[in-house]
Amino acid sequence: MGQALADVATIGLLRQRAIHRRDVLSEQLRTALNSRVTIEQAKGVLAERLQVDMDQAFEILRSHSRNHNRRLSDLALAVVEGLEQVPSATATPQTAAWPYTPCVHAHGNRHTKLYQHGSRYVIWNQK
Repeated sequence: MGQALADVATIGLLRQRAIHRRDVLSEQLRTALNSRVTIEQAKGVLAERLQVDMDQAFEILRSHSRNHNRRLSDLALAVVEGLEQVPSATATPQTAAWPYTPCVHAHGNRHTKLYQHGSRYVIWNQK
């Protein structure tokens, strides 16, 4: 009798674990799908604003995400909601899309300059 009760309890615990794993996996998949939709929307916004194709828009989004240590899905949501401006990949110090301000000349070379945007720095080599 005691063994039968132990077996029933074990089966109940195993079922509960399986249900919990299924629920966790389901939530992870739902989150991934929602993130993917948001990223696609952000790509469309950037492609329209910057006049680039969807692959270029994704590269710009991904690069900006990496350079600013932001999750891609968080940045995409901010772009879609209009809370974040992402500069073009072709932005240079001479264009309006360039978010950095000059700091000092780097390496004493007049063709290399250091630019700052918040706590980020970029070295720009003019050719």
